[in-house]
Amino acid sequence: MDSVGKILVIGSLGMDFIAYVDEVPAEGKTVLANRAERIPGGKGANQAYAAGKLGAEVAMIGAVGDDESGRELIENLNRVNVTTGAVSQITGAPTGCSHISVNWREGKRTIIVPGANSLLTPAIINKHIQFLDECGIVLLQLDIPIETVCYAAKLANERGKTVILDPTPAVSDLPLELYRSVDIITPNKQELETLTVIKTESMNDMQVAARALLDLGVKAVVVLEGSRGSVLITHEGFTDFPAVGSTAERDRFTAALAYSLFKGSDIEQAIRTANEV
Repeated sequence: MDSVGKILVIGSLGMDFIAYVDEVPAEGKTVLANRAERIPGGKGANQAYAAGKLGAEVAMIGAVGDDESGRELIENLNRVNVTTGAVSQITGAPTGCSHISVNWREGKRTIIVPGANSLLTPAIINKHIQFLDECGIVLLQLDIPIETVCYAAKLANERGKTVILDPTPAVSDLPLELYRSVDIITPNKQELETLTVIKTESMNDMQVAARALLDLGVKAVVVLEGSRGSVLITHEGFTDFPAVGSTAERDRFTAALAYSLFKGSDIEQAIRTANEV
C-alpha cells in the first residue's frame, strides 16, 4: 500500500471502568452497581481501533504504563492490526483510566485519570518520526499535552499530511499555530462555542463561529450535532448531512472520516461514509 494512505493516530490510551447504576452517586453517597465492565478506551486508541477494524493501515503513537492495563490496551489494538511499535510503555507511570458511572435515565459521569498520557512528549514524537513520515493522514485529540499536539500537528503540516483534530476536551485558548496546522476540525456545537467564545444556538451562529476558525487557518470545520446530523463549513459555504449518532459513536465517525479520505474520497463523501459507519 502506498504510504500516503496510511493513518497515524497520536493520542490517548486508557482503560475504562464502567459501573451501571440506578442513580449516579452524589458527593459522599454510596450506591450499588447493577453490573460493571472493564474495557479498553482512550479517544486516540478508540479512533485507531475503529480505523483498523474498517481495514485501514493504522499506526499509533501514545503512552501507557508498564502494567497489565497498558499491555492489554496494546494487545487490543494489535487484534485489529494497528501498529503499536510507537506506543511507549513508561516504567513508574500508571496507564490512564476512566471511572464511569452510567445511569440509563440521566446519562453518565466520568472521572478521568490521565496517567501515562500526560507523559506523551514531543521527544516521543521525534523518537518515532518515521511513522509521521510514512503516513498520509494524522488524527489528533486534546487529551494529551497541548504542547505535543501542537508539535505533532506542525510537523505533519510541514510534511504535507492531512491533519484532523478532534477538539476534545475543548478549551478557549488553543495556540494559533495549532489552527494553522489543521486541515479538518470536528467539534460538536458546545465545543465550537468553547473554542470560539461565540454562541452556537442557531445555524447562523454556528456558521459565524466556524468561520472564525477558518479565519485562524483551519481549512474545514465539521460540526457534529448528534441526532440532528453534521454540518460541513468551508470558505466556499456549508452543507448539511444526515444524522451522526451519540457521543459514544463519535470516535467511529472520526475514524471513518479518516478512512474514507484515505480511500480517496473527497470530504463530502467522506462525511457521508462516516455517518453510515
